[in-house]
Amino acid sequence: MNQQTKWNQYYQKVSPMPHRKLVEKAVKLDKTGHRVAVDCGCGSGAETAYLLAQQYEVHAFDLNEDAVTLTHQRCKSHPKLNLTLDSFSEFEFPISSLITANNSLFFCEAKELDAVWSRIRSSLIRGGVFCGDFIGHNDTWNQDPSRTLAPVDKVMLDDMFKGFEIVFSKERDELGKTAIGNEKHWHTFTLIAIKR
Repeated sequence: MNQQTKWNQYYQKVSPMPHRKLVEKAVKLDKTGHRVAVDCGCGSGAETAYLLAQQYEVHAFDLNEDAVTLTHQRCKSHPKLNLTLDSFSEFEFPISSLITANNSLFFCEAKELDAVWSRIRSSLIRGGVFCGDFIGHNDTWNQDPSRTLAPVDKVMLDDMFKGFEIVFSKERDELGKTAIGNEKHWHTFTLIAIKR
């Protein structure tokens, strides 16, 4: 099964799902009044649609054409949506008060992660909120040569989040299933952090 087929199966499974509750927590923590958000790797558009409903101007991007199409359909050409087919390395991050990267920073190339993270940090205003996931070294996907990933560890995350107040942090290191039902070992770090 090629990667495109896997992505198609994934989008079919996740399209009916609502936004992650994590994003609700991040929105409540954003006290800046700036109301500009970025949805990195927007997937089926659940988070993008939720952020638009919360009166954010949303800049959403994904490298997968199907994801961009799904998000466009879900959000019905909302006037506050800026949607692009883009990679982490090419996307121009606007000045933002909220950045979500749910299950997407996994797919940034390791050699590009430092530069991408630097641009994410720079685009967040003081008091702005980051909400997202990183992949750890124990994750099964790191052994798959067809995937280009950027695994991190706790030391790296501590360094990346200097100058932030971490308000939520969870490490998952266990067997589990993917959205399409395949079993794998998950190793992820999920964080919500406020830039100080």
